[in-house]
Amino acid sequence: MNNAQNESRSRIFRSLCILLFLSNSLLAQLEIKSNPFAAVNQSPGITIEMLVHDKIGLEASCMFPYGAHIVNDYDEMKKDVYSMSGQHLRFDAKYYFNPSTKGDRFYTSAFVNSEITNYEGDLEFFLENRNFKQTSLELGIATGYKWIGWERLILQCNVGVGTYLSNKTDYIKLNALDVDHGSGWNVLLNFNVGYRFNKKKVVDLEEN
Repeated sequence: MNNAQNESRSRIFRSLCILLFLSNSLLAQLEIKSNPFAAVNQSPGITIEMLVHDKIGLEASCMFPYGAHIVNDYDEMKKDVYSMSGQHLRFDAKYYFNPSTKGDRFYTSAFVNSEITNYEGDLEFFLENRNFKQTSLELGIATGYKWIGWERLILQCNVGVGTYLSNKTDYIKLNALDVDHGSGWNVLLNFNVGYRFNKKKVVDLEEN
């Protein structure tokens, strides 16, 4: 479990460095946010938003869940404990309706969300290798509210609805058990706290 924690922290650090480099290259105003509730539930992650205009933001989120997870065995006759690790990535294109300080208050967004989650069982107990991987890709829309407070601290919450383009469970060695869950709908809730770095004056759409 400690190895999973260390790997998650390493991924977060690498992702943060890449996103910071990109934001510096684009000279965009930058926000760094995180979901505290997800972090305490073994799903640490970071969210980076770049404000390219006063009403337009591009947001990238990455989350790395880990830990023990109880799931039904493939024959659904009993439950087994698996070690879980994953990579969840989400990209949002956001539009702010009536910002007061550029990129705040009510907004709507279109997003793409990709999730890869690996489950490893106790191979000494199982007669066969029942490790499996769940993958999904979805497109959706969301709406939310962002509040910029004292010393540029951020509170942000949103709710979104997505539809699956793909949603599969793949067993590593028991390919006959692979499942294609098909299309469907998914509701996503999110809450972030963070900080805004005032890097440059954001272009006002009304000036162009």
